[in-house]
Amino acid sequence: MIPKRYLAATMAWTLAIAGAIGMSSIAQAANPVAWTFSAFTDGSDDSWTSPTSIDTGFDQYSVDYEITVIDIQTNKGLFVLADLIFFGLDPNSLLGSEVVGELPQTLYTGAVDFSGTGADVILGINGTGQGYASLANVVLGTVNLPLLGDTEIQSLAIGGTINAIGSNIPEPASLLLIGSVAMPLMMRRRRHVSAA
Repeated sequence: MIPKRYLAATMAWTLAIAGAIGMSSIAQAANPVAWTFSAFTDGSDDSWTSPTSIDTGFDQYSVDYEITVIDIQTNKGLFVLADLIFFGLDPNSLLGSEVVGELPQTLYTGAVDFSGTGADVILGINGTGQGYASLANVVLGTVNLPLLGDTEIQSLAIGGTINAIGSNIPEPASLLLIGSVAMPLMMRRRRHVSAA
């Protein structure tokens, strides 16, 4: 039979290890990340936040984003997938890539604006490393459709992707260290060649 003091010690160690594993799994974040977002509004502001986060400890982040979906639903039961230009948006402005500094960062700000319907669209990564997409200042109007005439818009939806990967900028001291090692080697090689 196992003495109680050994059993208690074993249980304490087990709980401590399990707690450490649990804490490490909670604290860990991914790098790189790839998120697919969607936001939907029937007249009120709406936002999406990624279920995962990117590690916030990097100096810089290479990011790219693209808005791939803008849909409207009308009061006549017709779901309209319209051309982006119809919404007053330049398709080239709905995607981009850049290198940004420390988080948080706003990646895209734009506006859907057509036929009395509008919304501000914002994409970014917040201070905890989560991606977000938001629809704000929403106004739903009407749209003139062939054969149906003026049709009330009931909802607006957007969707797309955000990708990011973090990296650190080499410290100047590291560059100096590399140079201090490389220069003597180059000089030694040069002296060896001239002596030959």
